[in-house]
Order: sequence, then C-alpha cells, then structure tokens
Amino acid sequence: MSKLIDELRSSLGPKGKDLAILDGRQDDHFSQKVRNLVSHRTLVKKGFAKYVKGKDGGGLLALTAEGMKHTADGSAHGVLNLSDLENEHLHVSEGHLTLRTATKAARSQALRKLALKMHGSICTACGLDFRSKYKAVKRDCIELHHVVPISDGVRKNTIKNLIPLCPNCHRVAHTTQPPLSLSAIRRMLQTD
Repeated sequence: MSKLIDELRSSLGPKGKDLAILDGRQDDHFSQKVRNLVSHRTLVKKGFAKYVKGKDGGGLLALTAEGMKHTADGSAHGVLNLSDLENEHLHVSEGHLTLRTATKAARSQALRKLALKMHGSICTACGLDFRSKYKAVKRDCIELHHVVPISDGVRKNTIKNLIPLCPNCHRVAHTTQPPLSLSAIRRMLQTD
C-alpha cells in the first residue's frame, strides 16, 4: 500500500490540506484517501473496477471496461490515468481459457516447401534473414504471404503467388483489405 501511495503522491502532487497530518495518526489526509479508496472499494462501487479474489486468499482490483474508458483518454475527474501508475500497480486479469472455433482456409505444406526452396527464407520486403539474425533459433520463422489471398476462395495456386515475409511485414501486409502489395510495404520502409 505504501508504494502505491508514494507513486500516487509523486504523480498527482497533492497540496494543502491533503498534506496535513491527521490527528493521532502518522499519515496525512492524502494517504488516508488512497487507503479508503482501496479498503472501501470505492472504485468497485462506481463500476470502475472489480475485486478479484485470488487462490491464496488475497485479491486484486481489476479495471472494468468502464474503468478502462476513463483511463484511456484521461477525461474522468478523480480517476487516475494509467500513466499515473507503474505497471506493478495495475492488475488486469488474463490467461483464462476460452473456447474458440474457427474456419481456416487450407494451405498446402508441399507448396510451402517448394516456395521456400525457390524464394529462400529472407523477407522480400525488409530483407530480414532469420537464420543469420537469430542463430540460436533452430527453425525458420519466415512466413509465406499469398499475393492473391486464399480467402478469395478455392483455386489452383502456384509458387509465384507466395512470397516470403517476416512476421512484422506479413502483419503490415494484412492491415488493409485487399492486402498491401510488396512494393507498398517496401515504400513504407524507405527512409527519407
């Protein structure tokens, strides 16, 4: 609690009566406000957070979607911006299992092997060579990008439709619909 109070004190800069030591206590008004927010679960009551009980008997405050709205743009009065807290003070629940079903277009592993043999495993957009850059990694992490997307439907495909891209360039290619061309990605990478 004291580390949280110190961080909030540093980022919010309390003044005036907030710095006054409380009668019969060793802490000031500001630290008491922070303690009350946590112990009285004020953020929970306002719908900005929910209390999640841990397996060890402890628990944490996790921001709700409503709480995240107020922190994302900093517009809420009396609510902290995420930038005001160090990462260790922000707890968001992750890792729960969800069931997901998806339909995925089939890809030919034989065509992949032939395309890599023909084109090599260097990114055709940025030139990243996984094997020379990441020597300790035993497998090649290059991805093959379909110039004509396979999401367009079932068809006969050729090696010419596949180009090697690193995961970053491949992700960038698919930021638009239809995907960006190789020349468009290369233009983005050019320095002025």
